[in-house]
Amino acid sequence: MFKKISVWFLFTLLLVNLWSAPLAHAADSITTTDVDEYVKQYLDQNGLPGAAVVIVKDGELIYEKGYGHDSEGNQLTANTKIGLASGTKPFTAFAVLQLVDEGKVELDEPITSYLSNLTISDNRWDQVTVRHLLSHTSGLPNPTIVGPAFTLKEGVERLQNWELKTDPGENYFYSNANYWVLAYLVEQVSGVSFNDYLTENIFSPLEMRDSISLVNSGDIYHETSIPQGYVTLYGTAMPWTELEKMFSGSGSIFTTAHDMGKWLAMHTNSGKAAGGDPLLSQSLLEESYASQTK
Repeated sequence: MFKKISVWFLFTLLLVNLWSAPLAHAADSITTTDVDEYVKQYLDQNGLPGAAVVIVKDGELIYEKGYGHDSEGNQLTANTKIGLASGTKPFTAFAVLQLVDEGKVELDEPITSYLSNLTISDNRWDQVTVRHLLSHTSGLPNPTIVGPAFTLKEGVERLQNWELKTDPGENYFYSNANYWVLAYLVEQVSGVSFNDYLTENIFSPLEMRDSISLVNSGDIYHETSIPQGYVTLYGTAMPWTELEKMFSGSGSIFTTAHDMGKWLAMHTNSGKAAGGDPLLSQSLLEESYASQTK
């Protein structure tokens, strides 16, 4: 998989056991100068224009900072919107697990039980479960070039002529299509658009006020003020306009390091938002981290 910077470059550091010198914040603390030095060296070594960092431990924000600049020369901060690219997929998976928590979806039920009108040119499709899609073991391919789509429904309908690469559950094979289907599942089961579901059930409860999800990459320029991003090429970063594509569920979220701190804080606080309300049961939260063998 080639390395791509969807808008800029985002670091999210979850645990902070690498630094031991004191910071006036908590008993377990970090040396922020070490963080700054590490990030700056990483940017220099990889020819990247900027980064945003957030560090969280045990449900608390420890450190956040921006480095470098965006494609318009603006200083990056912890509140700069950055494309998560495939970092979107954990949010999609979390949304699906919320529906499992509510008893509306079962992990080992065939996806056709929920999306009966979604078919592909392969009789094995009826064996593909929600768990297979979540764990990239459905057998769906990940072609570089696919037909255009401007809605999530159009996006999944492109699968009709596809065939599975392997039997469901047999092998791991990364595919964005798994997460298009899962986003569509969230829409169909919840009765609201995928983007609205994320806002109502994840972004708003976590007070992730600067986080959005788009359907099509063209919306970046048509509906937002987010500058164009970069791609890495020959050891440097070059400004690049995102190619038009439907990426709902697989790469559609734009957020900030500050907001990501709230997402990570929830994950390190037993699935609870800042107010103490759990967004997911502890058992499913632990399942989301577990190796999937089914």
